[in-house]
Amino acid sequence: MSGGFGAAAPASPDPVRSVTQPDFATKYISFGRTAWHLIWLNLIWIIHVFLGAVLLGLAPASAALTAVLRHERLGWEATGSTWSQFHASYKAQFWSANRVGWPLTLGGLALIYDYWLISANGLPGLWVTVLAMIVEAVIASLLWIMVAHFEDSAIGYWKRALVFAVAKLGSTLTLIALWAIALVAFLYLPGLGVVFGVAGIQWLSAGYILSTGVLVGATPQTARPEMTHLQLLGPGVASPSVAHVKGHR
Repeated sequence: MSGGFGAAAPASPDPVRSVTQPDFATKYISFGRTAWHLIWLNLIWIIHVFLGAVLLGLAPASAALTAVLRHERLGWEATGSTWSQFHASYKAQFWSANRVGWPLTLGGLALIYDYWLISANGLPGLWVTVLAMIVEAVIASLLWIMVAHFEDSAIGYWKRALVFAVAKLGSTLTLIALWAIALVAFLYLPGLGVVFGVAGIQWLSAGYILSTGVLVGATPQTARPEMTHLQLLGPGVASPSVAHVKGHR
């Protein structure tokens, strides 16, 4: 009987059930896919490091990893599987990435030896070596972001990374905090390091840097293949050298 006291009121949708649950399910599925993708990327990175006999594989594998992450961050359509994109980038940059990254490789070896020497002999100053490792990791992260984002020479990439580290100190300190937190997490939960490793930390680092807008052409709205002669850090900060922003590759 419509309009009477006995009429049942129309059921109003439960906001918790109709919004929160599907929202949660979508985010949970998205989180799972991202986690699996990072696990796969990290495995691909490890395989390619060994393909280059470790010392020659570190630089091109890291460059390829960052290139794939940038490609995904900018929302460009994949031209193949994750493996094929990674492997193509690895082969294309094998020698050029090694020309850029050899100081990192030598510096990393020196720091690892220093860490072993201090730990084995109970010498003071271990925290200095650990801090130096974190700083080198952040510089490496920035360097490979520059390699993925710009066309430049080996020296030009280093200039860009170092200028960025100094000129955007807040972003640099954020990266240091991200790497420090990740390394502590990997120390206490070694399984995380094995599963996510470099891919997980670089996903956070590249995602953060590209999302801040401090790199010209680092958003889907501003990244275009034809963009050239752009400054590194946007208006008011001179680029250390003129180079092209890399477009769809």
